[in-house]
Amino acid sequence: MYRINLIGFENAEKHHIQTAEGENFEEFMVLDLQEKGLQGIHGRFYIDKADYNCFISR
Repeated sequence: MYRINLIGFENAEKHHIQTAEGENFEEFMVLDLQEKGLQGIHGRFYIDKADYNCFISR
């Protein structure tokens, strides 16, 4: 178990959320910021290449 689980992160698979490639792995997690905020949310997570460059440059 990762320590991040202790603050409320859960495996995205629990909410039927996958990577853009349709995959899931233990480190791919979500955090529900509002009670039942992820209810009804499902699908694949895509990130724009321009946004991706912002994430990896920090």
